[in-house]
Amino acid sequence: MNNIKTVKVISQLTGLEVGDILTRKDNQSPFELLVETCTETYSAKRYIVLSEELLNHDEFKAIEWFVEKPLTNRQRIEKLEGQLKDAEEKMEQGQKNYTAVLNENEKLLALLTKIDKRIQYKRDEFSKKVQELDKELADKILCGERIEWADEALTVYVNMLELLDKIVE
Repeated sequence: MNNIKTVKVISQLTGLEVGDILTRKDNQSPFELLVETCTETYSAKRYIVLSEELLNHDEFKAIEWFVEKPLTNRQRIEKLEGQLKDAEEKMEQGQKNYTAVLNENEKLLALLTKIDKRIQYKRDEFSKKVQELDKELADKILCGERIEWADEALTVYVNMLELLDKIVE
């Protein structure tokens, strides 16, 4: 009842006529009606003040509220159904986004696995070359030029193995 700003008279009452409209400034003040009638022969004022407690649903009808009009149960249900529908749509969109991210994650994992396999293959290849060069150096006597080339090759392969180990970590 505190929310009602304006009421309309819907049944005949003493001092009030059907269709009279009583209003108030705020939800603490009483309802007021001021009717001024002016003719050539006379002028009249009718001023009525009613407290909130005197109003009932049989004689008055609320027509304006301070805030928004209170919702009926049907309107509340429709509003809640609309909110539920919006929430379901958002959930479906979230599910689609989640599925897209999951698919992208699977693609990235497959790519990572492929890269890991390539790194391991290259690492194994470099290890094999290092072992071959090391064996060649140990087994054979080489000329100075050949020893220098083998030393440089071993350094490059060892550095490549260290880099691959850092990438894997």
